This record gives sequence, C-alpha cells and structure tokens, in this order.
Amino acid sequence: MMSTNLQTNTDTAASAAVHTDSPNRVSFSGLPQGRREIVDAAMAFPMHHILKRYMKDENLTREVALEHERELKRFLAICAINPDRMIGMSGRIDELWHTFLMFTWDYHEFCSSIAGRYIHHSPRDESEDIQLGRAAYRNFWNAYEAAFGESPPAHLWPALLSKDGDLTACTGSGCCGSHHGTGTRPI
Repeated sequence: MMSTNLQTNTDTAASAAVHTDSPNRVSFSGLPQGRREIVDAAMAFPMHHILKRYMKDENLTREVALEHERELKRFLAICAINPDRMIGMSGRIDELWHTFLMFTWDYHEFCSSIAGRYIHHSPRDESEDIQLGRAAYRNFWNAYEAAFGESPPAHLWPALLSKDGDLTACTGSGCCGSHHGTGTRPI
C-alpha cells in the first residue's frame, strides 16, 4: 500500500536537490516544509556518546561511524515521514540502531522530537512472509530515493535487483523494520 504522503509528493520529492554543509546538516529543496523540518531535526540530533559506544563495540573508525549515523538518521526520518507504511531495513546500519536503542532516554527523545511517537524496531523472524520483508525494504528504498534524490549507498544498504522490488537481501531473520500503524503508539 502506498502512503498518501509519498504518493502526493513523489514527483516533487524525486527531483529534490540535496544540499550539505556538514555531514549532519542537510536540506532538501524539493521536500515540503514539514518533511524538511523532520529531516533537519533528525540530522541535527546529537549522538556523540552513542557513536563513541558504537565505534568501540564494532571496532569502527570515526569516519565510518559518522556515515552510519547519517544513514540511520535518514532511515528513521523516512519512518517518521511515512507513519502509515511498513519501512524495512537490511544491512549494516541495523547494528547502530541496536546501539541507539540501548540509550533509551536518547532514543525516546529522538523519536519524540522527529516523529511524535516511538519508532519501534521490529525484527522479522523466520516464520514471517519473506515477501512482506521485501515489500517493506522496497518501501524504504523508494522513499529514500524520493526524499534524498539518490539511491541508498550500495556499500551500506543491500541493493534492489529491480525496480519491481526483487531484493538481494532482507530474506533472513536479520531483516529489521519499523512497523507503523496498528503497532505504533503515540509518545
């Protein structure tokens, strides 16, 4: 099911120009004002101590951790912008999300400030339909391209094999998503 928010602004958002002055400061000329504010708030949220823990736990350089931070914030902003859609995740960024979740006060504040509700982490288990996970990841991929005017970085996000949504990943228990709608509770 397509989100009404995404459907009504696909043409405008797809041609959005991305402007950056720093790794975490981004504005999008093609996004409607409310969506730009969500993305800007997500990108500006301080995660220094969370990244410090993540770098230590995962043995990563600061440069790599900052790139993962940008992508996690983009993913969570997409979840905030599309509250009525299942948005799936697959790939390396999920480990940073797990670290962020351990910092419960920070994660709660982040969700409250960008989404007005808690964004749940809902791993897909083996018993769930693989196609559902693929559709959720396709939702993420399409929303990312519409919002940011580019495909997700291939070295961090497993690629779609086709625009139809066949995926190279998101087929095992490691596929995580943010389920919205009936499973979402306001903060």
